Amino acid sequence: MDGNLYPFLMKDIPYNKYVDYALLKPTVTPQEITKGCKEAIKHEFMSFFVPPGYVNLAVHNLKNTSVKVGTVIGFPMGYTDSKTKIYEAQQAVKNGAHELDIVIQIGWAKAGEYNKVTEEIISLRKNLPGDVILKAILELAYFSPSEKENLILALKDTPVAFLKTSTGFGPGGATIKDIKLMKRLLGREKGIKAAGGIKDAATFIQMINAGATRIGTSSGPLIIQELSAMAQCRMQNAN
Repeated sequence: MDGNLYPFLMKDIPYNKYVDYALLKPTVTPQEITKGCKEAIKHEFMSFFVPPGYVNLAVHNLKNTSVKVGTVIGFPMGYTDSKTKIYEAQQAVKNGAHELDIVIQIGWAKAGEYNKVTEEIISLRKNLPGDVILKAILELAYFSPSEKENLILALKDTPVAFLKTSTGFGPGGATIKDIKLMKRLLGREKGIKAAGGIKDAATFIQMINAGATRIGTSSGPLIIQELSAMAQCRMQNAN
């Protein structure tokens, strides 16, 4: 086993609670959502993220469980009109969503118009219940190193609980380098969500060791299986 994985495995950490399990592909069916709810309950994931049109179904299937229902807003491009994002977010909450991952206006950020990006986030926050958790999706693969730093710093004080690396539908997903940058700039100010391309336990652990506090992935059940196997292997080696 890779020695770099031990810092995480040696801790008594409920790694399932890092997982935002997500089924967001365009072809996802109601049957797959129902099956995903069962997987989320089985593994007691932190949340299950579904497309906005499936929030009602997920809420029904996850009723009276610890799994929160999440969905995405302005997804995946981010260039939806701000008023439309607010309406979409309000409808999602009305339907029972607890967490919202919102794609920022990427073009504004590329133009350096960070005030517009932050104003949109503030407006969303003001128009939603206070107990709804908001995460801003930055889609960092579109930005240069200096642009990434400027964007992260610009959003550091915005009223979102997390900054998230990627949609999983852009030109690239989460990277260790980006997570470390976010951790360095944000400290403990915000949660850090890594998403995009996290399909195995090794990558999952590396992201957490780099500073991620939540992991968005469609491979949640597989990752948990791999982590359980690693833990068993560690125990056997200890004996």
